[in-house]
Amino acid sequence: MAGSQSTLEEVFFKDAGGSFPTPDFMEAKFRHDVELEGDLQFSVGDRIRVIDVDPSGWWHGQNTRTGMVGEFPLNFTAEITRKEISQQRETWRDIFDTIDENGSGWVTRGEIAKALRTKSEGRRLLESRLGLPENTVENMPRCFDRVFQDMNADHYGRISFVEFSDYFQRRFIQVKSRDILDANGEFRKGKRYRLSRIFFDGEDIDEYMGKSKVHSTVGLDAEDRPPNPGFVFGVHDHEAEMDDDLVFLQGDRIRVIQTDRSGWWKGQNLRTGATGEFPYNFTSPT
Repeated sequence: MAGSQSTLEEVFFKDAGGSFPTPDFMEAKFRHDVELEGDLQFSVGDRIRVIDVDPSGWWHGQNTRTGMVGEFPLNFTAEITRKEISQQRETWRDIFDTIDENGSGWVTRGEIAKALRTKSEGRRLLESRLGLPENTVENMPRCFDRVFQDMNADHYGRISFVEFSDYFQRRFIQVKSRDILDANGEFRKGKRYRLSRIFFDGEDIDEYMGKSKVHSTVGLDAEDRPPNPGFVFGVHDHEAEMDDDLVFLQGDRIRVIQTDRSGWWKGQNLRTGATGEFPYNFTSPT
C-alpha cells in the first residue's frame, strides 16, 4: 500500500511548494474503520468526494453513500474521474431498463424483486455483471430480496438509476475483491456458503449440511446459537480464503469464542494464537 501512496504523491505533490491538482473523487480499495474521532469510515467500492488534500497522505473527504465527512488514508483509495463514474453507471443501464418497463427513470424495490422472480434474462444479466455463477439468484432468493433494502429510495419509495447503478457497482467491486470464484467461475470452497456474510448481510445457505434452506442469522441472541463446546480439534487442515479466516492444521486445538447457526464459528488457534472464523465441520469436540 505504501507503493500506491508514493505513486499518487508523485502525481499530486510533485510541486509541494505550490498549488497541485485535486481529484474530485476517490474509490475505496480497502475497508477503513474509524480508529480516531474525525476518521472517515468506508467500505470497499465506496466513492469519496475529496474536500481537501494533504502531503501527509491523510485527506479530507465525504463518503457519497453515507454522507459522512472525515479524514481518510490516501493509500486505501484510488482516483476515479467523473467520466469513469459515468461509464460505470452505464454498464447497469440495460438491467435497469429491463425493470423500468415504462421508461419512467425510477423503479421500486417491489418492481426489482418482481422482475428478478419473473424475468430470467434479468437474473442472468445481473449474475453476469456481478460476476456470480448462473442461478445464484434462484439459489439464494431471500438474500436477493434483502439486498434491495439497502438501496436508498425517496419518500415515494422510488429508486433512481444513479442509486441503482451505484449500488450494484459497489457490490460488484466487493464481490470481485473477495476472490470468491475459482478459475471455472464456480464458488470456491466455502464461498457460496459465506457469500451473504460478504455481500448479503447475514443470509446463509446450509451448503455444508447438505440442505437447501436459506435462513437469516441476523440478530440471533445467545439462545438461538448452537451450544458452545468450549474447545474443538481440527480434523482437517483449514487454509485462509479470506482475511478473517482462521488457519489451522489437523489436530490443532481451537478455543471457541462464538458459535453460529450458519456453520461458521469464531475461535482462536491455541497453537498459533491467531483468531478468526472457521467451518465447524472441519473440527470435532473430541
